[in-house]
Amino acid sequence: MAWLGVITNNGNDLLTRWVEGKNLHITRAAAGQGRVEQTAMLAQSALVNEKQTVSIVSNTPAEKGQRLKLQVTAQAAVGYNLNQFGVWARLDEEEDQMIALFQTDTDIGIEIPSKEAMPDFVYTFYGLLAFSNQGNLTVKIDAVAVVTAETMGQAIAEAMGAHAGDREAHAALFEKKADLGTDRKVVIDQLPVNTPNGIAGLDKDGKVSAAQLPVNTPNGIAGLGDDGKIAAAQLPSYVDDVVEGYYHEGAFYSDPAHREQITPESGKVYMDAETNITYRWSGHSYAPIGSDLALGETQSTAYRGDRGKIAYDHSMTKAGNPHGTKAADIGYTDNKGLGAKNLQGAMDAAAQRAIDAQKSADAALDAITKIGHTIDAVPSQNGTLTYTGSEQSPTWNSYNPETMTMGGVTKGTDAGSYNATFTPKEGYTWGDGTNETKTVVWKIGRATIMAVPSQSGALAYTGSAQTPAWANYESTKLTLGGTTSGTNAGSYEATFTPKANYQWQDGSTTAKTAVWRIERAKIAVVPSQSGALTYTGGAQSPSWSNYDSTKLTLGGTTSGTAAGNYNATFTPKENYQWQDGSVAAKNAAWAIQKAAGTLALSPTSMTLDASTKSKSITVTRNSTGAVSATASPSGVVAVSVNGNTVTVTAIKDGNATVTVNVAADANHTAPSAKTCSVKVEMPNIYGVEWDGTSTTVWSRTDKAAGFTNPVPYVAGQSKYGSPFDNLMPWSGMVRSSDPAAGELVAIPKFWFKWTKSGSRLKLQIADKATPGFHVSPAHADRGDGKGERNTVYIGRYHCHTSNWKSQSGGKPKADITRSAARSGIHGLGGTIWQSDIQIRMTIWMLYLVEFADWNSQKTIGKGCGDNSATGNMGYTDSMPYHTGTTQNSRDSYGLGTQYRNIEGLWDNVFDWGDGCYYNSAGLNIIMNPNNFSDTSGGTAVGVPTSGWPSAFAVATKSGLEWCIYPTATGGSETTYSSDNWGFGASYPCLYFGGDYSQGGYYGLFYVSYVSVSYSSRNIGCRLQKLP
Repeated sequence: MAWLGVITNNGNDLLTRWVEGKNLHITRAAAGQGRVEQTAMLAQSALVNEKQTVSIVSNTPAEKGQRLKLQVTAQAAVGYNLNQFGVWARLDEEEDQMIALFQTDTDIGIEIPSKEAMPDFVYTFYGLLAFSNQGNLTVKIDAVAVVTAETMGQAIAEAMGAHAGDREAHAALFEKKADLGTDRKVVIDQLPVNTPNGIAGLDKDGKVSAAQLPVNTPNGIAGLGDDGKIAAAQLPSYVDDVVEGYYHEGAFYSDPAHREQITPESGKVYMDAETNITYRWSGHSYAPIGSDLALGETQSTAYRGDRGKIAYDHSMTKAGNPHGTKAADIGYTDNKGLGAKNLQGAMDAAAQRAIDAQKSADAALDAITKIGHTIDAVPSQNGTLTYTGSEQSPTWNSYNPETMTMGGVTKGTDAGSYNATFTPKEGYTWGDGTNETKTVVWKIGRATIMAVPSQSGALAYTGSAQTPAWANYESTKLTLGGTTSGTNAGSYEATFTPKANYQWQDGSTTAKTAVWRIERAKIAVVPSQSGALTYTGGAQSPSWSNYDSTKLTLGGTTSGTAAGNYNATFTPKENYQWQDGSVAAKNAAWAIQKAAGTLALSPTSMTLDASTKSKSITVTRNSTGAVSATASPSGVVAVSVNGNTVTVTAIKDGNATVTVNVAADANHTAPSAKTCSVKVEMPNIYGVEWDGTSTTVWSRTDKAAGFTNPVPYVAGQSKYGSPFDNLMPWSGMVRSSDPAAGELVAIPKFWFKWTKSGSRLKLQIADKATPGFHVSPAHADRGDGKGERNTVYIGRYHCHTSNWKSQSGGKPKADITRSAARSGIHGLGGTIWQSDIQIRMTIWMLYLVEFADWNSQKTIGKGCGDNSATGNMGYTDSMPYHTGTTQNSRDSYGLGTQYRNIEGLWDNVFDWGDGCYYNSAGLNIIMNPNNFSDTSGGTAVGVPTSGWPSAFAVATKSGLEWCIYPTATGGSETTYSSDNWGFGASYPCLYFGGDYSQGGYYGLFYVSYVSVSYSSRNIGCRLQKLP
């Protein structure tokens, strides 16, 4: 057995990122059971089956990395086979990852016993982590790891060797010791003579050398010159300039009463006449520098010279002990716990401790040497070996080739027991003190056969002899015996006996019995009807699938006439059985199916309209089944059935599907439903009628009868809406963006009818083509080759002052003639034109039917402006509803109105109206936008009356039946049509709506005129797109 090791993929990643300045921490190790394929080792991030934590005892730098010493101890509960070691590490504060994996090359592994079986068991493993990085490395060492005697011996030997080779090992103990001379005194070379912080030595003349004195140094003494006197440099400046006075509370005075203060000067000496103390002026205070001396034993005076002489002579005595001082007389403090009371005792105690320490060290060295050469355990087989057919050698617990020699039989092939020998090498002994050879028995166990062979596959009766196949049978390991072949269905017994070197899983080697069988032949499925029988009126018998008359007997009901279900029976014959093992008769259902019903409709599609509201569908079928019909969605048409006829009646406009069904009868199925698609073209007509009186209000007719009036938005209002919001064409008036024209509002096509009866005026709008109705003027065929248009578009805003487009922000284009506006707008694109009277009157019709009131300034908002100048457009952009005013009241003037997303129809500036002009013939209309002109090419429809209209006419010219114009005046801004309509034969150019001027007649229906060359800052323009 050998160990394999790899740095894992995670480990390689960490080592790649471990550079200088990064810290790699080896944090833990673990042991486990189980192995992986060698090719899968790199990818592992955990052990197969982690069993215990492993102690990291030490780490030693190696040539190519770090050598870790790992230690495994006995398990607390049960033992296991050790196959894997894992080592975990991390970079700085990252998560731990398994960086190295070691595993055995076989499944045998190292046997780790339980703590109960071997409490002192220790297994040591050395693993080399190979890497060349130079970052910071730390290894977490287990401080509580078990220390073996061998490990302890090695550690102590290493420590003692280092201690013995350290000449300074006891320096601390003796660094304060002073050796005594023969006179029992400290010799002079043991004293710090003439060294810093030491003592001053004496010259040969018994005096302190001048070199040891602080001569001419700060805080020292003054030296003598060649004349034997103190040099002037060592004296204060001008020492002869002495001022005598009286010192009192930090100042000098010339009189003893301290009245006349002396001004201090540097460089002079001041002497106190009362104390003889002298001072110098430091610049901020008086500093004493001396005083007169007086002999005697008094305070502040010199000592007697004769006594000083005696003291000096005594100090020069160099030999003997003139005072008789003893070591005990020297003051001593036992700071180190030596137990001494004086200096001599301390030196003796320290010396004795040094002697004792040396003896203890010598004794410890002897004991350590003895421990280090004792083998604490006889090797034993590690793990188990199982017969493989190849030669094998065991691995050993507690075997150290450096301390013992292995001999005897160390290899083997066959299962059995072998004897190996172990002999201590020279200088080593067993734990009992002996060194003779010891014999250790090791074993190779029989290979285990995991299971007794069993019959592989099933045998079914064939009438011939058969032999079973066996699962888990190898002739090289087992001998086959007993009954090994048979013919009849039944049970048989074979035997299997392990050959040499093999055993059963329970450890036995005797023969074991295996039962095998030959079963009855099985019939896989019960026969079933083959093909379908359909009702014909005569008797019929089915054909059968999977029916073999040599194996089965047919019985039960085998023929029938009526459509329905029948049961036949099938019984297995001798030596046969069903798939489930039974042999009783089984039922087989068969049937005669109903004949397929047929259904046909005529017609399969129809159109209903106002002239033909009902049509019939003829039903053809081949059965007597009942006919039924439904229509979807409901409410578009009604259906009724009479025999083979279905009548369809229109209810409202829309599309519907009529579904016809025929029920099944006794011998016929219900045919698939058939459908007839129905298109109902019933227009929805909404109308209003003005009675021609002074009221501005119209009454609602047709499908608009009963509608409530719309509630447009006003600032701060949360409830608003219109009954027309979900009705075409109003619901189709939505915003859209055009890259060339800007922001537009779509207007879907509709059909209209004006009816003039006396002074009464009626307007009807239909969402589909209706007899007597015309296409709305903006969508009508304009003669430009485009035909009728389904949708046209009008600018949401007035044209922008900078680019003619309909866009928010900025002021409207103004102060331009109608023809200049026509050219500027058409320059945006071939389908983009200046808005004309056709689209203006289209909007008039939509507004009148929805609001049923001439006065737009009353129903939606005053609009206009600030009465002084144009304002920026886009003021309705934040309005939550398509119609209303942003002002706080509908009666408040100011920018703010929009109708169906069209901003400022009577705000900010008037809009030029193209496609029309005035002359002496009255109002002239031009339909083709390619022919728009200010003065010619139009068709006259009538002469308007100028002023506040009180009556209107409807044009009768073909294709122009949409045009209305005033025929009488007498109204006001609150009566009739509310808004003024001006006419002048010499002023051909018309404009509509209102401007920033505040007036009650500047509403949606305001019309005025100017000359061809006229322009004004209150007249702007609006574009339209005609696809």
